[in-house]
Amino acid sequence: MQYRVFATLLTLLIYDSVVAEPPYWGTVYIDPDILTDEDPTTFSSISYSGTGSRVMFDRRTNSFETFEPFLFDVTFSDGLSTEVQVNPEFETQQAAMEVAEFYAREVGRIP
Repeated sequence: MQYRVFATLLTLLIYDSVVAEPPYWGTVYIDPDILTDEDPTTFSSISYSGTGSRVMFDRRTNSFETFEPFLFDVTFSDGLSTEVQVNPEFETQQAAMEVAEFYAREVGRIP
């Protein structure tokens, strides 16, 4: 369950990056500087692991859909790891990697 929550969170963050900046737009209302890009991150590494069929929440249709996303294995310095799923509309592995790494780094800043 924890994995699905993280994957959904990351999917939502990636989608938000397409419609607004910065990465925490709309998520931190108490103080816009509560998390900044100067904060430390536990993000350690990312590696491409191919593509595969995944059921992911799509905010555009407000439903769970089956996609063939780009998949990345991400590790954090606190010993945690997860799979990041990037929607196929990013078209290339390189474009998907840039988005996945950007948001993995930002998620690593969350206490």
